[in-house]
Amino acid sequence: MPNELITLQLGHYANFVGTHFWNLQEASFSYNPKQPTSDEIDLNILHREGQTLQGDSTFTPRVVICDYQGSLKSLRKSGGLYKELDEKSVPPWEGALTRIEEPPERPNSANKFLAQVAEEQNSTSVIHESLPKKRRHADYSLESSVEVWSDFAGVAFHPRSLSSLDKYWINDQPEPFDVFGVGLEEWKNKKVQASLEDSIRYFVEECENMQGFQVLMDGHDGFAGLGTAVLDHLADEYGSKSVLVYPLFPTPLPESGDAKKDFFRLFNYALSVAGSSDDHGHNAYVPLSTTSRLSRPKVYLDRLPYARFQQIPYHTSAILAGAVDSFSLVNRLSSPDFVHLRDVVDAITVHHRKVAAMSTMLPFPLRDSDSLFSALKAIDAEYLPVTSLTPHVKTPLIDSQNRCYSQVMSLRGVPRQRWQCTPEEIQSYRLSYEVASMPATQLFENFMSSYCPNTFGIGRVTEFPLHTAVPYPQFFSDNISENGYVIGSKTPRIDDVKRLPVMAGIHSTDKVKDLLTELTTVCQKQNLAKYPRLLDGGMEAEDYKESFERLVTLTERYGDEK
Repeated sequence: MPNELITLQLGHYANFVGTHFWNLQEASFSYNPKQPTSDEIDLNILHREGQTLQGDSTFTPRVVICDYQGSLKSLRKSGGLYKELDEKSVPPWEGALTRIEEPPERPNSANKFLAQVAEEQNSTSVIHESLPKKRRHADYSLESSVEVWSDFAGVAFHPRSLSSLDKYWINDQPEPFDVFGVGLEEWKNKKVQASLEDSIRYFVEECENMQGFQVLMDGHDGFAGLGTAVLDHLADEYGSKSVLVYPLFPTPLPESGDAKKDFFRLFNYALSVAGSSDDHGHNAYVPLSTTSRLSRPKVYLDRLPYARFQQIPYHTSAILAGAVDSFSLVNRLSSPDFVHLRDVVDAITVHHRKVAAMSTMLPFPLRDSDSLFSALKAIDAEYLPVTSLTPHVKTPLIDSQNRCYSQVMSLRGVPRQRWQCTPEEIQSYRLSYEVASMPATQLFENFMSSYCPNTFGIGRVTEFPLHTAVPYPQFFSDNISENGYVIGSKTPRIDDVKRLPVMAGIHSTDKVKDLLTELTTVCQKQNLAKYPRLLDGGMEAEDYKESFERLVTLTERYGDEK
């Protein structure tokens, strides 16, 4: 059974995260027939097979992308797979291609990385046959050259994937797309709505047994409103399918410190999360950001235990993408351990608590000599930090005083030969035969239970690592080896980190209440009469009041001791 997932990316930062996500998929593909791609993962869940106009085979993401005008920059209008069509050309699918005009102030030129990708693609008759992958991050200066997500998109998209807003440009000219109501109003634009609905339907109709949707959506600007309208559409048209929503709050933001802009962004984000209080549709919401505190004073996450990253979208989105990609493995396994998206959503939304939190260890601290047992034991014994990616929320693995209702976690990149305890460990820890021979998944779920006793949990372990080839940033500390393991010395690496073990999880915890309380408190104490812009797009003060009342009701569910 295919169990397909369709991904939606709504907003500019969402497309930064999504671009890293798809690049990570691409990096994990093997084009060497002697070393095929791991059979642990079912590639057909996220990707579709097709043909170019020339009859060549393609393998493209099953994704619908929406962004500002001008965001495509040097990405070809056909998605990078197909030659530009003249008016007499007839594509093998129904409907016209989406044509997106580039803004005059953004020259249609590729950076060094994209130029090499294009050269490699053009050198093969079949797009995914033998693309070379011997690139080094230091050769491309991506930290200084990336302006938009299409500057580092190393994946070819289907033309149906690409759409843009009619009148809103990436440079906020002639008017900004900055408030929730304007996003709702844009959904009423028949051209925008038809483009998105048709693209979603196109991919849905190709599926045999679709699980549902994963949605990356900007929550800080007009895409909060547009995304909410799209989610309503999914509930109306595909209500039997599950939806896992990631409302994103990017860091850093331009002109952060401007009180008015900061309030608009927080207000929009509150409304995007408030949508989770609607029981219409089978949805779960997982707010994501590398900002630990959304309101003033803002607190930015500036490090992971083994990574030092810059506060630029290219870096922060890579952290979020690595966590989302790692978590989503539970939905993409080809083995009986596969977990359906419906079961994930059910697990983390008990008693209508539809907002949950995400945590990660990127990389997961695995040493050369570690077995799975000893690595998990070290986290417990050495108090190794687990990073929360949901603002205002400490996850249960960070703060054992949290009440955890349920959780789903993924641990990847642990070689199969390390899933069993070594004889030395059995002797040293005086392990029983039952523990020493315990399957990896059960061992991991026991670890989860040790932090959250009497809590329902689903855990999965795979040996499939996170492949961190260019253009994924190389911000890892020197005591991470090229294979992603923790080493004792900090000798500078000669080559890039090629792969990583990663742990990522979603937790339904009472600490979500801290986020929801912050959003409602900050927004309710403001006088909307001071901000007439918030009423643009047809939103009324009464509409906002009802939204925040629903958010308060949702907040109260996290104090429920059921």
